[in-house]
Amino acid sequence: MNEATPSLSLPNPNTIHPIAGYENEIYVKPTIKNPSIAVGDFTYIADRDFESHVTHLYEWNGDRLIIGKFCQIASGVEFVMNGANHQMNAVSTFPFYTLEGWNMKPPAKSDLPLKGDTVIGNDVWIGQNAGDSSRRAYR
Repeated sequence: MNEATPSLSLPNPNTIHPIAGYENEIYVKPTIKNPSIAVGDFTYIADRDFESHVTHLYEWNGDRLIIGKFCQIASGVEFVMNGANHQMNAVSTFPFYTLEGWNMKPPAKSDLPLKGDTVIGNDVWIGQNAGDSSRRAYR
């Protein structure tokens, strides 16, 4: 009777492709380039590029996307950050100040409906085609 020899290697959270030969699933942490995104060890996404799923993350408003360890993110997920908000306490929600030719000053940050960082806890599963609108998901 042959006994299986146990593997002496341990999983490496800095491996990009945790399944050898399969590029459509990656550990997110070792691929992050944006300093406003922090992701814990072993969190993975069913895609080749995580940062393309984070929209409206602009330096000027200072929000961050923080995701814990051991999270599972399916394909089609989108993290919509604070930069997608429009001023609600003005005559119009139209962003005249961002478009060429209107020559308007942007509103103060205090006049925008900024909700702070988006925080996802540890061991959270985010299903296919989900978009984050709650700002916080804890487990």
